Amino acid sequence: MLSFYEHIIDDVLGEKISKSNATTVFHFTSVSALYSMIKTHSLRLTNSMYLNDRNEFADFLHSMCDTVRNLIDTEQDEQIKNNYKILLEEYKKALERNEQKHTDYYYHASYFIFSASEYDNSIPMWNYYSQSSGICIEFDLHQLRNFFEYCIKDCGESIFVDYKCIYEKEEKYNILRTYIIERIKEMQPHFWKSALKYSYAFKDEIFKYERETRFVIRLDKKYFEEQCNFDKEEKQITKNLSLGFYNTNDTIRPVIKLRGNKQLPIKRVIISPFNETETLYSGLKRFLDFHGYSKVIVDTVETSMRRDF
Repeated sequence: MLSFYEHIIDDVLGEKISKSNATTVFHFTSVSALYSMIKTHSLRLTNSMYLNDRNEFADFLHSMCDTVRNLIDTEQDEQIKNNYKILLEEYKKALERNEQKHTDYYYHASYFIFSASEYDNSIPMWNYYSQSSGICIEFDLHQLRNFFEYCIKDCGESIFVDYKCIYEKEEKYNILRTYIIERIKEMQPHFWKSALKYSYAFKDEIFKYERETRFVIRLDKKYFEEQCNFDKEEKQITKNLSLGFYNTNDTIRPVIKLRGNKQLPIKRVIISPFNETETLYSGLKRFLDFHGYSKVIVDTVETSMRRDF
């Protein structure tokens, strides 16, 4: 459980990170993942230690170190400068542990992330996240937020936040500089841990094309204290949330599965330009109708690509 101090620090940083003001967001995935979502009316969030980017969290630590170094160089007050130096050493140690894969599992293991984009048609996103032949799901953003809030309401001290990812170096610097200056006199040991739930907003600039919004759930750590029965596929935490694993052809990832009290807030399903077939189009439409999603639009994009290119 986070202390009262840590909640204050979280709120201070969170106020400086933008939320999406769009009405909808888009999630690129595979046809099989959509099939599972619709059949179970559920969404899957991936553990933060198993995301696609190897440098998750490292970008935040690097940005913090760079910002603190700059503050040390420009600060005139010796006491404050000394506080900055202490803070820098803490972040350097955290960065070293992260690079050696020794980051405190107890803190990271409880964070789960669902990713979405501002874009509904991106060739790099089609190629990577939907394995070329997948689909893109358009969600109503307001209803999606409500869905996440509803699903964790009975999960102890679990929390939910969402925010737009930050890619530009200058924007990262300005946010962190203001944050540190405001709170430098309240710094305590292991300060980096109190910023975890917002640290996943910081991404390398090479991912700028994703224009990502992240939905982050910190699951109450007490749910990790008991092992799941060996004969159970997943551990049911509440009627709306379970803890388990997801397997693809080449990996196994810890996930949480959320199921609300009604259908998922899906507005549209867009078929990849690499996979526009009459069979998929008509099959998707009938499948959605069968499971009560008759108002969901099945769409294609104007871009047409050869699959055998």
